[in-house]
Amino acid sequence: MRYKRQEAMRCEFRHPLDTTFFISSLNGKPYRSSQAKGTILNASLGGLRLKAPLDLPVNKQLEVTFTFTIAHCFLTVQGRPLWKKRDKNAFIYGIKLTTDTHEKDMLTALKAYNKCY
Repeated sequence: MRYKRQEAMRCEFRHPLDTTFFISSLNGKPYRSSQAKGTILNASLGGLRLKAPLDLPVNKQLEVTFTFTIAHCFLTVQGRPLWKKRDKNAFIYGIKLTTDTHEKDMLTALKAYNKCY
């Protein structure tokens, strides 16, 4: 397998992380849906893999806000679903994070997680 330097390090969680999320932007306009629950299977500075029972559309006009904790670090990040696949009674999503302001906190949290595990 070939290493791609532009890809961020991905952290696979031994136990998926609980998250709550809501749609925060729809068709380029602010929007606030009700909150939903899911689990984060892995994360990097550039994105995360989400498992959730909701069937979200995959397009560039949808932005989702996630809140979760990694190694005692509380994080709130925004992202867009890039892909999805069906998994029994849920969906697995590839989420591309869309804000740069989370990077320092995310890096600190991922480093702390890697030290613990």
